[in-house]
Amino acid sequence: MVLPGAAFSRPAAIATGYTGSLTLGAGQFCTNPGLLFVPEDVGLLSAIGEAVGASSGGAMLTGRIFAGFQDAVEEAEEHPGVTELAAGQPGPGPWGATPRVFQLTLKEFADDIAMLSASGSPGRAGHHLSVGRGPAADPGRAGRKTSSARCTSTTGSPEDLDLARQVVAVLEHIAGRVVCNGWPTGVAVVAAQHHGGPWPATTVPAYTSVGTAAIRRWLVPVAYQDFPPELLPLGLR
Repeated sequence: MVLPGAAFSRPAAIATGYTGSLTLGAGQFCTNPGLLFVPEDVGLLSAIGEAVGASSGGAMLTGRIFAGFQDAVEEAEEHPGVTELAAGQPGPGPWGATPRVFQLTLKEFADDIAMLSASGSPGRAGHHLSVGRGPAADPGRAGRKTSSARCTSTTGSPEDLDLARQVVAVLEHIAGRVVCNGWPTGVAVVAAQHHGGPWPATTVPAYTSVGTAAIRRWLVPVAYQDFPPELLPLGLR
């Protein structure tokens, strides 16, 4: 979610950072941004359009992933409330994806949550994005309409502080990782990392799939009751 102060003060930097995160790995990372909510700001939308238009796609890993991406693009093109904001240059080869960004209003998004699945469902990796536009007075409305995610992020300026508090209060219930003034790609492999979130972002929301704590996903908790020491596992004796 891009807040008004940031949208007004640094549109070019936001557009550049967003486009780089969007197209990283031909859009096949699980952390590529799938939805971008921005205020009604012509300058920011223009900057995003220019940055995406100047970008190039990449070759996807398999024909099946590429086909899923193409299906999602066609679905967006056929949706009556969706328009294309920008398209970049296609990637090389038969599975070369073209960066595409689509836009719709916040009301249209709220009325048709199917657009969320179109931009984030399995097998639909790539550059198909929905850019939601709406009043900044209720930034949490967009968040409350979305389902689980591995990561969410908010971009703001000092004047957005009060609004940012409201946004974070919503985002922290959607994802296990919340980024401030950054983009979701680039996951640090550290002990504090939690790359997961409420179901169905992960099947076990208490665990992370990245970082040193990820080993817990392969551990099974067992309580040994009334065992003599010689029968306990070595680590418990």
